[in-house]
Amino acid sequence: MTGSRADGLWWTTALMSCAILIAGCDTSTDASKKSEARPSTASVSATSSPEESSSASTSPSPSTSSTPVATVPVLADGRYAARLIAVDSHRRLVTVDVVQFFLGKAAATAAAQDHAAEVPPPNDVWIRNTSHKLRALHVTSTAPITVNVMGAVITGSAVKNLQVTLTQLGGFAHLDAGVFWLTVRHGVVTRIAEQYLP
Repeated sequence: MTGSRADGLWWTTALMSCAILIAGCDTSTDASKKSEARPSTASVSATSSPEESSSASTSPSPSTSSTPVATVPVLADGRYAARLIAVDSHRRLVTVDVVQFFLGKAAATAAAQDHAAEVPPPNDVWIRNTSHKLRALHVTSTAPITVNVMGAVITGSAVKNLQVTLTQLGGFAHLDAGVFWLTVRHGVVTRIAEQYLP
């Protein structure tokens, strides 16, 4: 009886020791339990607020790029009729409101399309302005600038072209009452010429 009790005690001790060893060696279960109980850093960042997510996704990369950003010209190359709203001779900028200019039969057609009160329009001239969008354009230092109606106070004739500087152009009163033809090349103004208006 003493021997069987000793054998039983030995087996009990051996089984308990094995159970303790097995429990100590099973770290994968504990690790998974710990990871389930505590959210990972990735899950926290994935569940951040929309404001934080959008700011994180739209913020620029800290690395800099040497590739220049392409800029779209204010106006494509061409010739445009426009009202001159402002002239900044120091920065060589003109602010313009592009219009459509019609003469003769084309003026009568355009005036009729626009439901004008008088068709044909007075002096066979019609100016259409569907958009009052203002554009600021640089003027080259070599751009020739001519006025006629505006320069009549100097020349005595509204049909005679007078060459002026950008500073002089900005000095005329009621500049926006006239129509000017702008020649644009590579996004800058290379010529400004006043349209004679009777």
